[in-house]
Amino acid sequence: MIKVGFVGLGDQGGPIAQRIIDQGFPVTLFARRPATLEPFRESPAAVAASLSELGARSDVACVCVVDDAQVEQVMAGDSLLAGMAPGAVAVILSAVDPETCRRMDSLAAKGGVSVVDAAVSGGGAVAARGELTVMAGGDPDAYQRCLPVLQAFGANIQYLGGVGSGAAGKLINNFLFTGNLVLADLALKLGAQAGLERERLVSLLSTGSGRSFALSAVDSLLGPDVSERPHGVRLISKDIELVQRMAERLEHPLEEFAWLLRRLAGR
Repeated sequence: MIKVGFVGLGDQGGPIAQRIIDQGFPVTLFARRPATLEPFRESPAAVAASLSELGARSDVACVCVVDDAQVEQVMAGDSLLAGMAPGAVAVILSAVDPETCRRMDSLAAKGGVSVVDAAVSGGGAVAARGELTVMAGGDPDAYQRCLPVLQAFGANIQYLGGVGSGAAGKLINNFLFTGNLVLADLALKLGAQAGLERERLVSLLSTGSGRSFALSAVDSLLGPDVSERPHGVRLISKDIELVQRMAERLEHPLEEFAWLLRRLAGR
């Protein structure tokens, strides 16, 4: 069996790790806060005392943290990659800049380790059902080696190309979702101004040509007060900034979509 390591046991990472455990893989976990490991106390998963130990105990090590800085903190230096043996694969599940994935791959290659970026979409509840969409990039052989692990929590797994391709696919997905989210919010506000009852309008749009997943998420994600908006919106804002950075590198500027950030910031 593939020995799997996992770090980043948050709202989405926790259910993903649990799926991998439930599928019978020998799993080792790492967390800086003991409380994070509490849901796994009765599971067969082992616990590593350090990131380098986690790497040493893993054929495939999954990283599901919040942002680029945390990915680098987990993987670089005397951390995860330092403990991994040649032939092992580090899998970045986080939504990060494709360049971060390529930089980590170059660092990992010095020790004979491969990096696969396998960004996920769907959320914690979908992860718990094993039905996430997985967007993967990396060396084809490394992708094949970690594919059985990805299949533990992903129902739609797409290999998109070289390192960074999965991250790029994730950012484009979130860019499109954000546009739909903002437009849905504007549409419902326009409906209110036209005297339409919100619940009836949502019901109507949900079966019409204007339907979208974002329409069902407006109320939960876009509250009237910026300070009350959930963590998910802050992550979306982070991803849109990464999309803009990627577009600039590709000489495909997206200035006309700067209003997405302004809308999310409440300005």
